[in-house]
Amino acid sequence: MTDRIRAIEGLALVAALTAVFDGVHGLGDQFVQREHDALTKGMHGSHLVYKNDGSPVEENPWRHGKEGRTCTASGYGRRSVSRHVASVGLVT
Repeated sequence: MTDRIRAIEGLALVAALTAVFDGVHGLGDQFVQREHDALTKGMHGSHLVYKNDGSPVEENPWRHGKEGRTCTASGYGRRSVSRHVASVGLVT
């Protein structure tokens, strides 16, 4: 009987944590996540974009120094998703 009670307690814990995470995730999306990350976390592709703002290199190919550093759109999107996950994780 003890194993059955532990299984029920485990399921109850998972359900409670899922409900809390569901509520907190919305808070993290609305108030903690940067708007720029929300807009760019879906970027993908092999074309080059600037690391500081995610704009395509074709729009302004003459940037220099730190402003001129580039990466692929997929890499930029992964960075935005990572910042989103970190912000929601901190809230949780």
